[in-house]
Amino acid sequence: MHITVHFYGVLRHIVGADHRTIDVVSAPEDVGQLRALLGSTLPAIAPTLGATAVVVGDEVVPDSTPLTLPIEVALLPPVSGG
Repeated sequence: MHITVHFYGVLRHIVGADHRTIDVVSAPEDVGQLRALLGSTLPAIAPTLGATAVVVGDEVVPDSTPLTLPIEVALLPPVSGG
């Protein structure tokens, strides 16, 4: 089973790619479980995951959002500026 994750902003630089496909034995049930999985699979981005928005389809979704297969998400880091 595969999860496709697209990275934007600083996350793209940290990971060194604009997306990754992650192989998993069982799919996370919701976005919160996906966050935990990504933190353990990609430890370099773990410190940013608490402030990172998760996008499923065209919507930023909360951690309680259930996931259905196939799983494809985007991670948007916080943005600041003036």
